[in-house]
Amino acid sequence: MSIMPEECVPILRIKFNAPFGDITVDLNANNSVAIKNTHLLCYYSSFDWRVRPLVTAVKEWAKRRGINDANRSSFTSYSLVLMTIHYLQCGASPPVLPSLQKMYSRRFGLRADVRSLNVALPLDPPPESVWSFENKMTLGELLVGFLEYYAFKFEYVYTLLLIDF
Repeated sequence: MSIMPEECVPILRIKFNAPFGDITVDLNANNSVAIKNTHLLCYYSSFDWRVRPLVTAVKEWAKRRGINDANRSSFTSYSLVLMTIHYLQCGASPPVLPSLQKMYSRRFGLRADVRSLNVALPLDPPPESVWSFENKMTLGELLVGFLEYYAFKFEYVYTLLLIDF
């Protein structure tokens, strides 16, 4: 366990070893933006069953390639999650994920009070007229699509990576 006071918001980093499989968790408090984003990411991961395993596969791929270590000026796990969600919204065709902030503006809007967030409350399924689950790609196809998107299609010079939060 270590405290990282150099961060803008104090972070407590906890490392779990076996039997948990070497997991590192960063905890912070009183950071309303991070709390809202975590809440939103939780719902994105539950919106389509492929989101969580795809994020896990991307993070494992990056770890094995040596590019998932912020201490070595590479991607953080959080940035890989955001890249995956961006791909699922903007790179996959048809998109796998919608903008939950647009679809559920009361729950995820800018004015949502952090104290009222409750991930135990399920989202009502969207009406077909608003969102239809058209993407039938397999998890493997989505992983290959993610790699192709960032290797060949994403225009790094002209494009800012945005998540439709």
